[in-house]
Amino acid sequence: MKMPEKAPAWEKIFEQAITPEWQIKTTDLIRKANNEYMFWDDIKYQPMPESVTPEKAWAMLKLSRMMQLRKISLADQKRAPIRILASGLCSQGDSFHRPAGRRSHSC
Repeated sequence: MKMPEKAPAWEKIFEQAITPEWQIKTTDLIRKANNEYMFWDDIKYQPMPESVTPEKAWAMLKLSRMMQLRKISLADQKRAPIRILASGLCSQGDSFHRPAGRRSHSC
């Protein structure tokens, strides 16, 4: 099994100035990457807008995902809250199941 390539350190890219131009130029790419939940190995091969490198696009994607994280009332074994990307939880027609004896809920 092939190991995925390690993604670049997106935090370092944010040490540079993030401009509104980056946000505007990457909007469609970020939307597509979030809808398909692309990883670094996927996004780096996507066509990039002019003057946007794959690393910059990755940084914008990570920022987008971080802004969508929501806390839920679950915790891991160390009692740290578990966070999820809400947009990936349910799409139209999907459902999730509640504990035994409760009805399932459609999103």
